[in-house]
Amino acid sequence: MTTPATPVAFGLASPPAWSCVQCGACVSGCPQARPPELSPRRVLRLAQLGLREQAARHPFLHACRYCGKCLVHCPQGVEVARILRRLAFERLVIWY
Repeated sequence: MTTPATPVAFGLASPPAWSCVQCGACVSGCPQARPPELSPRRVLRLAQLGLREQAARHPFLHACRYCGKCLVHCPQGVEVARILRRLAFERLVIWY
């Protein structure tokens, strides 16, 4: 049985998505992470906790350009931009 907090339930079964250690390197490389509340790190943490709807409604998804600089700076190689694009798609599904 899959619980809401598992990667499979969230649709992010890729191991890199769950190897994020919340170091903040993605924030330092992100041109849109201003102010600190708007950061890819916060959205990714919501996703890790299984808070799917909250992550999909996070205001950062409106600001993100999906440029991939977060991936370049991430020491774990987490595909943050890919995850954010997926969440943005889910936001459309939730809202419409």
